[in-house]
Amino acid sequence: MKVKKSQICLIAAAVLGVVAFCMLFLSGVDTTVMKMTEGTSAFKLIFATEDGMKFNIIMFLSFVFLVVGLVGVVLSFVLKGKIGKLLAIVGFAVAGILFFLFNAVFSMSVEGGADAIKIVEAMGGKFSLGIGAIMAGILSLVAAVASAVATFAIKD
Repeated sequence: MKVKKSQICLIAAAVLGVVAFCMLFLSGVDTTVMKMTEGTSAFKLIFATEDGMKFNIIMFLSFVFLVVGLVGVVLSFVLKGKIGKLLAIVGFAVAGILFFLFNAVFSMSVEGGADAIKIVEAMGGKFSLGIGAIMAGILSLVAAVASAVATFAIKD
């Protein structure tokens, strides 16, 4: 069985998607108060498993679209058509963009919302995008590019 160039790109996209999934175990948003930084893992943010957290649909959609991208890669091998590849492109691209919005929508995840954020900021604290969300976003976007290359640039 001969492996085509587009299949190699799709396998690379799948690997990048799985690594992006693993990055969700790292920090999604970092909170710095009094020179001490504490990160909350992206999974805890997505599924609101910590006390004082509530469900955030945008963070959850980032996870869903990452899974959609992975399913799209699998479908591209099963169905041998472009629908799976297009699903992978859209899934990975949207997930990558949503991962970079974690810091912007963080206030919707905290009990008390923007008021709680203002209290922490009044104490000199700040919130920044965590390394897990950054890496998951980058890897998802690169996986989208790999899927796009497999779909549009390579003619097997």
